Amino acid sequence: QAGASLLFSPAAFLKNPKGLKKVLAGLSGQTQVKIDRKKQSRDFSLILNPLENDIGDTALLSTASQIRNTLYVLRNSSKAGADVTWQGNRMKTLLANGFETRLLREWSANARWNISRAIGLTAKGKTGEKISGADYSSTRNYRLLEQEAEPGLSWQNDVSFRATAFYRYSQKTNVYGTTGEKARQDRGGTELKYSSVKKGVLSAEFSIVQIRFSGNENT
Repeated sequence: QAGASLLFSPAAFLKNPKGLKKVLAGLSGQTQVKIDRKKQSRDFSLILNPLENDIGDTALLSTASQIRNTLYVLRNSSKAGADVTWQGNRMKTLLANGFETRLLREWSANARWNISRAIGLTAKGKTGEKISGADYSSTRNYRLLEQEAEPGLSWQNDVSFRATAFYRYSQKTNVYGTTGEKARQDRGGTELKYSSVKKGVLSAEFSIVQIRFSGNENT
């Protein structure tokens, strides 16, 4: 098992930046890597090497790796900010009746803009794919292409009450096989939240959801 995290923050080295340096000072980033592997082997060079992570290796008992890279823009700004993340996960596990493999590759982004002290805009989005394969069942084999977007508008009159209106769109398409399953979900609603130091937190959400699915209903 091995893990590492790397932080990138030019603002820590730039004092009173101007021009291009001011732009660089508004950027920061983080990279995270985690590997967990179990295998049967008499080759100690492979056993002691945590970076050897070939999921095609038949000597594996299980392996999992996670890589996440994030770039932040104006992360500490109270006015506006954004971030973009790439994430990749791989997993392979030996079960009683065969191997199961899963892969994830995904891009995601978030943006926020506080128009005033009371009104703020947010936007979220992601796109990627999920792949699953199993030796013991063909019904667990799929490759899903996913897209999702969610804009939001919030209003907060003071520190105790906050109201948010949102709309969320998501679509998933299975490109494995011939049935071509596709699911689309549209969700819109309002979230209300009241918080008090003495009384606690009270929240409520009202939403309307529409789901459309095409393909074999048993999949």
